[in-house]
Parts: sequence; structure tokens; C-alpha cells
Amino acid sequence: LGSTLQTPITSKEDMERVAQNFGRQVGKYKDHPAILGWTFGNEINGGWNGFIYAIDGIYGCGWMPQPAPQGCGNFDFKNKTSPCYNATACLYKHLFQWIDRAAELAHKNLGQENYRLIMSTFADIDNLADRIDRFGHWMPNIDLWAAQIYRGKTFGEGKNDFILQVNKTSDKPLAVTEYGVDAYMDSCGICTKKHCPTPCYNSPGNETKGYGEDQKTHAIWVAALAGRLYQAYHEGAGALGGYVMAWIDEAWKTTTKFPTNICADNTKKKKNGGWKYHYPHKKFDPKTCDFKAHVECPNLNIWKPSLCGQYMPAFPDHYLNEGFFGINTVYGVENTNVNGIEPRLVYAVLQDMWLPKIAPIIGWHKAAMATLMTASIATVGVTIWSCQRHFQGRTLPPRPSSHVF
Repeated sequence: LGSTLQTPITSKEDMERVAQNFGRQVGKYKDHPAILGWTFGNEINGGWNGFIYAIDGIYGCGWMPQPAPQGCGNFDFKNKTSPCYNATACLYKHLFQWIDRAAELAHKNLGQENYRLIMSTFADIDNLADRIDRFGHWMPNIDLWAAQIYRGKTFGEGKNDFILQVNKTSDKPLAVTEYGVDAYMDSCGICTKKHCPTPCYNSPGNETKGYGEDQKTHAIWVAALAGRLYQAYHEGAGALGGYVMAWIDEAWKTTTKFPTNICADNTKKKKNGGWKYHYPHKKFDPKTCDFKAHVECPNLNIWKPSLCGQYMPAFPDHYLNEGFFGINTVYGVENTNVNGIEPRLVYAVLQDMWLPKIAPIIGWHKAAMATLMTASIATVGVTIWSCQRHFQGRTLPPRPSSHVF
């Protein structure tokens, strides 16, 4: 779906058209052996994609206007007198019904003989576990819950563990479709009562002593998350597995306004020359920067290492660097136009977690080079294996009739 820029919805008819298109696409590739399942949208509940605002407008839910500036985001349903009580219920009813309509059409076009998993991936925002609990019944055609979870070294502590929250309130399994931390310790994350620098002037080539790429911390935190998923599955907590973010560093993310914090966003003020006053221009104004933005951001040169990202207290350095999430890093092969990939320490750690213990992993990435794809296949593989085990032999319920939007 992309966002409402690529898939605009301004009416109930548009919503039905999009659901129908999704169903047809699934049907077109229904018997492809490499496809495990389909997701209707990515982080579809995130305001950055525009769909929740569009649905709010189409149905007149009133979710956005009050209270400013976040609308009814993170609303606590204990306050039954708030206008957000009905507004939030209205929004999620129609958002979830739309997703379910797409899933219904997808399953219809697949048929029982070509069964594939149908889901929609959600961002871990707006009290997602609570929204699943309260409104998940509007999506009977979804096979499992899928969420991107970035809460640091865990998926939540104690009763706030997202895995346990979903398992307690739903009989559908959960796949964590994104998780992890980045491999860079960024001094921009420093923020105390006495010292909280913003914007940040550090860069990969000009970093504070004691900071920089930290593969050890990266590996420890990602391994802790992978281990929690493994534990939750074997304890019957409803977790099928997850997908580590990411296979390689995604440098392209540092070139955009979202999801990074940036400086000198004059793109809407053409008279100011767009990026004309971007750092280090002598007229650069720090007041144009988002909170905790790096002055070099957005980085318009994709080949230049960049620390663009956002302040994230849950991360080990309190900063999320978009271009450093890879379990592999990318490098240019000398005298060629070809890129190579070199595994980080986390690659070998994940490999050692999932493969049979034939010999201890020593010398970190050298051991991983022998089986280049293993870490990625392992993290995906536990989901595939678990899904097959979960759905094997199940009698699938009859699909409910079409929804009316």
C-alpha cells in the first residue's frame, strides 16, 4: 500500500477498491512456492502513512481534533466521558474492518488448496496491545498479529511484555515482524538535566571519545530479543518468531525527512532556496533543526556514512541511527561497481544460537562467512517452522460474509 500518497483513500468506495486490488494481487500469485504469506500494508496504524487520518475523515470519527496536538492517540479507555472514547472506537472499528475485508478477499482468491497466511503489520504505538484486545474481533479473517516492536533489550517488562499482553487477550499467534537495535553508539543520545545537546554536530568521522560503532552491544541486545522470542514460543506464549531488522544497513533512510530528525527543512519555502542553507552553509540556522537532529541530516549523499535518526530512550545509547541496523555492513569492492557485504558480530551470535553446536564460534564474523545467509534464514525460519506447526492440521473456520463499510 505504501502511504496515502501512493494509495489515496478519500471515500468508502476507495477503501473497497483498495481491498479488491489486494485480493486480486494475492490471487495472481496464489500458488507461488516462495510465498509464505501476505501483509495488507506496513505499519498501517502509523500516522506517517496517512491511513488513520483518512479513515477518521471518511467516517467522521473525530479522532484527530481533540485533544491537540496528538488527537486521541494513547487514549486511556478508563475515561468514559472523554470524546476520545467513542472517537477511538470508531476509528479502530473501521480501520480493522477495512483490513479484514482485504483479508477476506485474499483468502477467497487463494482457496483452501493454496492457503497462505494473511496479516497486517502494525507499529507498536497508541497502546497497540489494548487496541488488539478491544477491537481485534473486527478482524476474524486475519491469521495472526504482526507488530514492529522497538522497546530496547526486551519486548516490555513484566505485565507490559507485549508478547504476554497479546497472548492473554487473543487466541491468534503473534509474529514480531521487526525488532532489534542499531550498531552505533551515538553521543547525540546524551541527555541529562545539565547537558542535553541539540542539534548534534558529531558524525562517524568526528565522534566523541568512547562512542562509535559498537558491535558487541549490538549483538548482546539483539541476541537478548531473539532469545526472548525463542523462549516465548517454547513456553506456549503465542509467539511464532520474528524478523531481525535488518539484513544490511539501509543508508537510503538517512536521505529523507522521515523517519529521521533533520535540520534546515526549507523545502516548502522556495524563496529561501530549499536546502541552500543546509549545514555547513554560513547562514545555517540551528533553529531549523528538529530535537536531537544531526546538523548533516538529511544526508543527501547515500554513499556518505551518516548518523541520521531520532532520539530513542529505549536504545542502549538513547539514539536510533537508521543507517546502522544491518546484521551485515556494506562496502565497495575496489576497482569495481560492485558492493560486498561483511557480517557484523551479531551475525555469528545469531548463527551460533540457531545452528547445532558443532564447534564454538570464535573469531566472530570469520566463522559466519562460511554460511553467508544463515542468520537471516534462521530468524525467518523459526517463524516459518512455527507457523507450519501452529496451523498444521487445523480446520480453518468458514469465512464470514462481506463487510459493509
